[in-house]
Amino acid sequence: MEAPRDYVTLGWLMGRLRKHSFGMIRWSTPLEGTKRLVGVVVVMLNSAVVLAPIPLTNVVPALVIALISLAYLEEDGLVLLIALLAAIIVMTVAVVVVWETVFGGKWLSDLR
Repeated sequence: MEAPRDYVTLGWLMGRLRKHSFGMIRWSTPLEGTKRLVGVVVVMLNSAVVLAPIPLTNVVPALVIALISLAYLEEDGLVLLIALLAAIIVMTVAVVVVWETVFGGKWLSDLR
């Protein structure tokens, strides 16, 4: 079937392409609150990358940032959810490591 001569509507195009239109047409965009949450998470992960005191500990947060970027490029909510869960785990481990480092330093200073 040919396209109408006057104009083509988005509905007509989606109806003709069906499942093939998924890559061409954005079905949904992230909510503004989600964008802000992801922005805060990325800033926290960036601080973990820059301020990591142990060599090679910045690889995992960088991979999570790459996964978040991939989720945004593909507009995939499931991958974004997985990336945010991974970010929570990475940040929790980072906080525990810093916490234990501080208390380890305090314990060492008490030995004197």
